[in-house]
Parts: sequence; structure tokens; C-alpha cells
Amino acid sequence: MNLSALFSQEMENVMLETFKKIIKEAAIQLAEENSKPLSRKEAARFLGVDESSLNRYELQGILKFHYLGGKKLYLKSELISAIIQS
Repeated sequence: MNLSALFSQEMENVMLETFKKIIKEAAIQLAEENSKPLSRKEAARFLGVDESSLNRYELQGILKFHYLGGKKLYLKSELISAIIQS
């Protein structure tokens, strides 16, 4: 193997490892962002609906919600799932 081919292979390996690192970091960031709890107002804004629509979707079993300290919260990942399934 000549020097040029060796350099080319090494460069390809470096680029591949860099790409893998970038993808992994992006996946972690996306997972963290989608697991963040949202308030009713934030959830309504995210879905592009009124807060009253959230009540209707909850009664229809479309949206999941959680209580924390007496406040109703929504997980972004669950809102995304509800959009995909509807």
C-alpha cells in the first residue's frame, strides 16, 4: 500500500469516527429535549392548539399527562407520539 492510499484510508477513518460522534451527540440532545416536561401552555403552543383543546384530547385518550406538584405536565416525546398515531 502506498503512502497516498494509507493517508486516504486514515482520513476516511477519522471522518467516520467524527461523523459517529456528531450523530451520537445529536441523538442524546434530541432525547433530552424530547423528555423535557412541558406546562399546559407550552404543550398547547407546541401542538398549535388552544389549552381547551388539550382537555378534549385528554378526555378522548389521545394525550397522556402527568401531575407534578399539582400541576399537569406533558412530555414532548408523548406529544410527538400522539401526533404520529392520530
